[in-house]
Amino acid sequence: MEGFWEKYQTFLGTAAEKLKEVINAPPFRGLRINPEKISQEDLYRRYGYLETVPWCPEGYYLSEDMFLGKDPWHWAGAFYLQEPSAMLPVEVLDPKPGDKVLDLAAAPGGKSTQILSKLKGEGILVANEVNSSRAKVLTENLERWGYENFLVLNESPPNLEEKFEAYFDRILVDAPCSGEGMFRKNPKAIDEWSIEHVLGCSVRQKKLLTTAAKLLKEGGVMVYSTCTFNPEENERVVAWFLKQNPNFALESIEIKGVSPGVPEWAESNLELQKTFRIWPFQQKGEGHFAARMVKLCDDGKKSHLPKKGKPKRKKINMEEFSKFWQEYFTVPEPEVAFKGEKLLLLPQNLPDITGLKVVCAGRELGEIKKGRFVPSQALAFSLLSKKFTRALELPGELLQAFIKGESFSVPWSEGWYLICDEGVALGFGYVKKGVFKNRLAKNLRSFAF
Repeated sequence: MEGFWEKYQTFLGTAAEKLKEVINAPPFRGLRINPEKISQEDLYRRYGYLETVPWCPEGYYLSEDMFLGKDPWHWAGAFYLQEPSAMLPVEVLDPKPGDKVLDLAAAPGGKSTQILSKLKGEGILVANEVNSSRAKVLTENLERWGYENFLVLNESPPNLEEKFEAYFDRILVDAPCSGEGMFRKNPKAIDEWSIEHVLGCSVRQKKLLTTAAKLLKEGGVMVYSTCTFNPEENERVVAWFLKQNPNFALESIEIKGVSPGVPEWAESNLELQKTFRIWPFQQKGEGHFAARMVKLCDDGKKSHLPKKGKPKRKKINMEEFSKFWQEYFTVPEPEVAFKGEKLLLLPQNLPDITGLKVVCAGRELGEIKKGRFVPSQALAFSLLSKKFTRALELPGELLQAFIKGESFSVPWSEGWYLICDEGVALGFGYVKKGVFKNRLAKNLRSFAF
């Protein structure tokens, strides 16, 4: 950390001592609820009162003794464990139902799930992640959230330019950074810090913004955010971008409980007062920065919108799927696409994805196995599960047996059942000859608590 405190003594003056005092304190922890699965009342009934996060209506602080990583509500998408400051950028982006939204660097998926909640099932989220293993984690988190209107890509940002030029209504550029704001949460970030690392991050951030600008349509909104204190990666990157792109302007939006950016750190551009900062010595959160910019006019290039993707129809025996749907769901049977024997529910506004590295498009409903339809874990997590006719709450011991992946004897009639925990769907099971055969995904069974 050579040079770190000298740098912030220059930037913050006497406030640098306040930063030094809190830098070794425990980090703030929080969760953000999925409003389509639980309410504030549900949350309080299960865990007691939790303080709300000022800048995020669905965000709540966790006390030091609350560890909910193995709670079924967590892995079933009723809430997302998220550092409170990380909830800020999507509130600044403020996507609306029907928008086409890009999360350019989306893993592990916290902000993407927040965007899906804002979209309310309308429009589409394209969540991109350059790291293939992290893209799989991103997909799992999006599937748990319950919506179908998302597409996960594993592309380098420049590869998106030709396919999505001037396509998106909103873009989130949550840029990789030096991570100064996460020092309390991630000590490794302290070891990696150097002035050279900060400047290298700044170069990469400028490239990401340049790409994102081409993908945003006229009148669209782009939010740039980082989890660092450093002006080199925050105000100065935004000031540079605005000089390079005069067809963009900072836009103010009311956000509660945060501090403004500091114009003096970037050539005294007073417009930077419209940006947002969270300081751990001023707010209950870690370091974060966000800037909301609007594209005022196009750059003279013709925009071409991706064509709507059409589900690939395949000759396959649909009788078993139709029979399953009619027996167990109270909503009309959806139009599905196929990938091998698997049935997929694609987003309604799916763009042309030809030539792209697609990790996931929409939701896997299940597959045809040995002539019968078997529902997937992703279908259990789907909001469609609210319309399942055989949803059951299990008493404590049986619920724990289900979470452990065990089968057990039951006096129920034959067929499929959806197991829930206080209204939150966890997974399926099938009853045959008085035995409940557990269909909970194997990777979730280790979460039993």
